[in-house]
Amino acid sequence: MVHIAFDIQEGALSSVRHNPEMFTRELRIAAAVKWYEIKQVSQGRAAEIAGLSRSELEQVAQAIEADAGEAIPGLRESLAEMAADVDLEDLCLAEERLIESRAGRSQSYTLEEVERDLGLAV
Repeated sequence: MVHIAFDIQEGALSSVRHNPEMFTRELRIAAAVKWYEIKQVSQGRAAEIAGLSRSELEQVAQAIEADAGEAIPGLRESLAEMAADVDLEDLCLAEERLIESRAGRSQSYTLEEVERDLGLAV
């Protein structure tokens, strides 16, 4: 994980009436929403940047739109676009996993093995 820190004048926090933690949270969400809006990141990546799940990001987006009184262009993907995005991400992860496995840098375990090792086997 990367840690990013920067200084900001106290007046900036008081103008938005937030403590540093709330300001940081809203700044992450604002950046994620904007980057998604301009198609710089996928919806999944925007949710990750915001520190939210996709459904939570959707709820936040709806609240932002309600406050603004207008839709945020490109913020909500259709179900088909979301499915395609997930499939592409899953495909990339699966390909990376396959490469690691073939190179002998990782090992695969069956569900039964994991359950047994964790004491969850029935």
